[in-house]
Amino acid sequence: MFLAKWDVICLGVRGSVANVVETIQREDEIMRPYPFSTLAISAATLFATTAMAGGLPKEGTFSVAGHEDGSYQDLPPSGEPSTVGAWDQAGKVNGEGLLKDTEWRCFGAGETTVSTFKTPNGYCVATDHDGDRIVFRIMMESPLPVHDFQWSGVSITSTGKFAGIVASYKSSCVMGGMPSKYSMECDGEGTYKLP
Repeated sequence: MFLAKWDVICLGVRGSVANVVETIQREDEIMRPYPFSTLAISAATLFATTAMAGGLPKEGTFSVAGHEDGSYQDLPPSGEPSTVGAWDQAGKVNGEGLLKDTEWRCFGAGETTVSTFKTPNGYCVATDHDGDRIVFRIMMESPLPVHDFQWSGVSITSTGKFAGIVASYKSSCVMGGMPSKYSMECDGEGTYKLP
């Protein structure tokens, strides 16, 4: 705006002073609405930035549909009436929302009794394309043989755009190929809230 007025003044020196003053007054009248519009745009931008973190809404729902391949190994001592084993798996979630297209790495220990397999505390690390992560503590229990089961997770720590997130999900899974090598398909939903 300053350069526009200066250019008008310089050009107006050749004309009358009254023409220059009149031109500046018209320009000021034309420009008056812009400060309000700029303020409104700035406020809307600030609100949108505050309401979203890293392009994510502050809270919402997401789906976790994906495939993982893994392995399981009994840990000594192995035998009746119960055993403990370590499991490790990796895959990709193709659901919608917060965790869409994230890579997952899950691991934990499983307890096998005569009739059930359970993981009281396992962990899944979801990593997005920016390298930001959410770590979930997961729990599951299933009658033997393990085939269909429920799997749930609660966020315990996070990085990047997910920092400070509170999230949880529940999935229904179908497993095949146990005991040493397996694959599983899971489908579920969750909720989250960012600080």
